[in-house]
Amino acid sequence: MYEPNSEKLPLLWTLTDPCNHLDTLVFHDSPAGLIALRDALKKGGMRTQERQLTYAIERTKQLQAWDPSWHDPKKEDQRKWPEQLAGKSESLFSYVLFELPSAYGMAPSRALATLGLLILVFSVVYMVALLTARGRAGIWVTWPTDRVYQEEGAKEATRVTNTFFFPRWQARAAGRWWGAFLRGVSVPLIGLYFSLLSAFSLGWKELTVGTWIARVQPREYTLRATGWVRTVSGLQSLLSVYLLALWVLTYFGRPFE
Repeated sequence: MYEPNSEKLPLLWTLTDPCNHLDTLVFHDSPAGLIALRDALKKGGMRTQERQLTYAIERTKQLQAWDPSWHDPKKEDQRKWPEQLAGKSESLFSYVLFELPSAYGMAPSRALATLGLLILVFSVVYMVALLTARGRAGIWVTWPTDRVYQEEGAKEATRVTNTFFFPRWQARAAGRWWGAFLRGVSVPLIGLYFSLLSAFSLGWKELTVGTWIARVQPREYTLRATGWVRTVSGLQSLLSVYLLALWVLTYFGRPFE
């Protein structure tokens, strides 16, 4: 527990050792001491220690929002139930959206790692959609009318199958063992590729990573989803944009100060 007089700080160079675990500090009444210490570390250029103290401050605030007497198990929450509901909702909101994906800026790379994990998880969902989706739901390919090779593609949207990625190779491999191999490999590749497109489909003006990824395609086409697959794709886009923005803000800035 760190809650001294904010005008009497310890010697800063004694806090540079990672074994100090500054992120485990807490306060009971006022964060003034921790804030003063963080400002001093910030002026000293100790970014790692500064981030650890930001986590300590925000983590304690999150615990206080859940229960103001969290540090004393003998006390009970004296707030009225509307205040308890608001406080616990705020605490849960802070925990899910900020602590888990970035540790309040102490671990900014965690947001990118979560983004990569979600791309793999959603690719499995799209693989299932490729194999089982029927009716209106599914992943479809549309071909632009002004494409260069008019003989390639179709006028109407067609459902994506496991022969989409390697059409010529699979035609040559018909009846051979490696034809079945190509069909089997195509499903996870299509799922992963569509997951990448969905993750980066949202952007700002020309800053749309999904459009840049689509430009490496050897053929001119657009993959689109319908039905429940479209809903899943939209959800992934929102989560991915949030995680990417959170990484940028926590890595290059100080959003929790």
